[in-house]
Amino acid sequence: MKRLMPLILTMCIFLAGCGIYRIKDVVGDISPNDFVPQRYEPNGVSVSSTDPDTVVTDDDHDVNVGNGYEYWGYLFHNRYSSEYVCVVKNTSRQTLELEANAIGYSKSGNAAGADQGRLTILAPGEETAVMFYFSSTEVSDVKVELYPSTTNGYLDPFISDMEIEDFVYDGRIVERLTNKKNKRISAVTTIMVFFDTDGNPIGFEHGDFGGIGGIIDSKESFVEQYETPKEYDHYKVYVSGWCYIDQSRTDRDRPSSTDDDFEVTEYVFNRDKEKNRIAVIKNNSDEILTFMVGIIGYDKKGQMISADKTYISVIGPGEEGVAEFYFFDEFDIDHAEYHLDYKLENYYVPMARYTEYSCEYLPETSEFAVSVTNTADEPIQQVYAHVLFFDENDNLIKYASTYVMGDDYTIAPGATESDSIYYYGDMYDHYKVIIEAVAN
Repeated sequence: MKRLMPLILTMCIFLAGCGIYRIKDVVGDISPNDFVPQRYEPNGVSVSSTDPDTVVTDDDHDVNVGNGYEYWGYLFHNRYSSEYVCVVKNTSRQTLELEANAIGYSKSGNAAGADQGRLTILAPGEETAVMFYFSSTEVSDVKVELYPSTTNGYLDPFISDMEIEDFVYDGRIVERLTNKKNKRISAVTTIMVFFDTDGNPIGFEHGDFGGIGGIIDSKESFVEQYETPKEYDHYKVYVSGWCYIDQSRTDRDRPSSTDDDFEVTEYVFNRDKEKNRIAVIKNNSDEILTFMVGIIGYDKKGQMISADKTYISVIGPGEEGVAEFYFFDEFDIDHAEYHLDYKLENYYVPMARYTEYSCEYLPETSEFAVSVTNTADEPIQQVYAHVLFFDENDNLIKYASTYVMGDDYTIAPGATESDSIYYYGDMYDHYKVIIEAVAN
């Protein structure tokens, strides 16, 4: 895992490529009252919210026993649907790969929905979970059928090679997954189930880990953030994903670009009594790339307290893109780290270099108008204008963005389209416009 460097306001740095949310070990004193790290293996272990050093016993649940496996589940309802989290444990002495079908029934015994899923490969003793979705809110019972078979030879078990560390902070859990296996793992997800003091399930969260395609390289760590129910006593975490024996399956679209090919500038600015953070990413490579941009927020003690991620569809050679992040608790964040994951973009062609723009402030309506002209010989689409407003000291005081396209969501060759954004507050001294645009 590559070393990370913290970013400071308006300072350019070069980031480690091919991995979002890379994290160094947590440092500094940890107060159990405000920031609690918990480390455990991801086999459905329960962790107490009041005493993180205590692993609680399994909750009472009806366990169904099959040929070499056990399974049970938790049913949840919301305003529009029902969701069922099914947990499966491999109790045999061999590796299992399972398919699953689920039928939801109403109280009257009528079928109210059906769903199917494929579970990750399980080594002996490992557990995983799969979620079934029903569009009806009338589901009161769920029948699950599992179809186990021995592995067909191209998947490798990995759950016992994943390390989970959870950081509990002010109504949320920031979770770090580390791949301890010597192979890449793809499509990594987690399901976190929350329980009350009586062991009743009261909610769940679903997390997507890894970079683009959900890939976590060997020895690499990724982070996801969960919002927790207001009153929960403990929770359980289940991991799923795929580890291919033939690692060439995950080599597709991997770029040759290195860490030094990307330049990132961070800006922090106030918005509606809160602070926002944006990162401007410049692609100095000669490759056309799609980016996932992640942020980890740290408090003054250097403890990780927030995480988020966003995507930039295409950044061409020499072009820039913008990622914006907003945290409700921004004032708790002392500093942040930004991390990139990127892959070759083979469908869209970057077209920002074929645009020209002009801007005008309209004081009578408090609007800032942006006009974009297509200088190419073909239509361009997804034209997105980012406007950064600065004071006389080059401090960012406002950021806004808007799509600039015609009724057909394109700008025709030689045509000009316009849009406007509201501008209020202190007047700017100068501004910078970054255009993102593509063609296919």
